[in-house]
Amino acid sequence: MSDSESPFDRLWHEYGDVFEDFDDMTLARWMSQTLSQIEGRAWRLTHPLLGSYRLAAQVAHDRQIWLKRLATLPHAYTEATCCRAPLLPLFTRDVVESGLVCQHCSGIAVPFEELPAELRETVAKWATEYAPVHAAAHWDDQPRKKSPHF
Repeated sequence: MSDSESPFDRLWHEYGDVFEDFDDMTLARWMSQTLSQIEGRAWRLTHPLLGSYRLAAQVAHDRQIWLKRLATLPHAYTEATCCRAPLLPLFTRDVVESGLVCQHCSGIAVPFEELPAELRETVAKWATEYAPVHAAAHWDDQPRKKSPHF
């Protein structure tokens, strides 16, 4: 860890250390069971379960857990073409620019252009409507105080 990391980065690494202590089999089973819990529901990216999965996914990618086939991939998930880990489609505010990002290798799992046309239209509309809300996170205090929405 470098001194240039932000406090958030240091905290993120500290939280991820728990998964470093898992042996490969335990990590593979935990991830498979967690994917089964996530399946079929809409989750906020900030939900602790998704944050935990994302941390575990980074450790698992470094160890190539999914390539070792230590646990069965839950039936509802397909392999991501980028790294063969389960494709966990999480929509973020930058989906239009970057597509669906792989939670395991951080590569582009599905480019935006490859999403079904009706989904692209809906997602593009959502991203456009959400942009001003997200922009508020980057304001200093003056614009925030002037905004009627915040």
